[in-house]
Amino acid sequence: ATDWFHDYCEKTDYVKRSAIEKNLRWEAKGEKADLVITVNLSKPEVDNKKSAAMLHKKPSGYPSCLICRQNEGFTGHGTVRDTLRTIDVTLDGTPFFWQFSPYAYFDQHAIIINTEHTPMVVNTTALRRLMDFVDQYPHYFIGSNAALPRIGGSLLVHDHYQGGLERMPLHRADYRTLLSAPDAKVKVGILEWYNSVVRFESEDREAILAAAASVVEAWKDYSNPALGILAETNGEKHNSCSPVVRRTEKGYIIDLILRNNRTDETYPDGIFHAHPEYHNIKKES
Repeated sequence: ATDWFHDYCEKTDYVKRSAIEKNLRWEAKGEKADLVITVNLSKPEVDNKKSAAMLHKKPSGYPSCLICRQNEGFTGHGTVRDTLRTIDVTLDGTPFFWQFSPYAYFDQHAIIINTEHTPMVVNTTALRRLMDFVDQYPHYFIGSNAALPRIGGSLLVHDHYQGGLERMPLHRADYRTLLSAPDAKVKVGILEWYNSVVRFESEDREAILAAAASVVEAWKDYSNPALGILAETNGEKHNSCSPVVRRTEKGYIIDLILRNNRTDETYPDGIFHAHPEYHNIKKES
């Protein structure tokens, strides 16, 4: 069914296959883990400052934003959505809908969008929704951008998740350090990776949800001044997670990427972000 829906979206030219094929892509050996490098020629990067400003801008016009469901078949804002079609998905009792990204970053790049125009949040409810999705579509992975500017997605004003059919380099990463006992119900460890990533593995859905949620909540208030990690300054929160959820023959896997969005005079675009000398490679969230 998902193959059929994706093929349909390509044939109606909502998924821009001809544009996507212009992107460059290759595999590269890395010091910690191998990577897939892509040069995105089909769609320009989104400016982080514009993304942050949208959080404080009240919706005006119709639809409220570019991923609201009212965009289906709509052409009034100059962005072609006339061939957009969506499918209903229920996650933790909340109505969502599924569409594919017109400019895919990976195989069958799906966007799962809250029917209500409400801001993004990464919490226990979000984890439960992601697990509901992989219960229904176990051949897909799904994740959420962090819910803060600079480390979050390009559209923080509307709750949504992204997933796909591809097995990512992160998914193939191995443990650097195990934190759990060998007989623990939930296997927990730090990955050998380029971000700070905590992995959880378990067949027990409720046990892994509780373990991952405890880290999501603890990280929000975690500070380590020696490393420049401050949870809050001048009333602004800085910590959030990017969770990625999968199901395999061994059960559930949750990867939590720990993020902090602080800036300073030296790095006004983010201390724990691509620094200016790398902005020709990557600048957006």
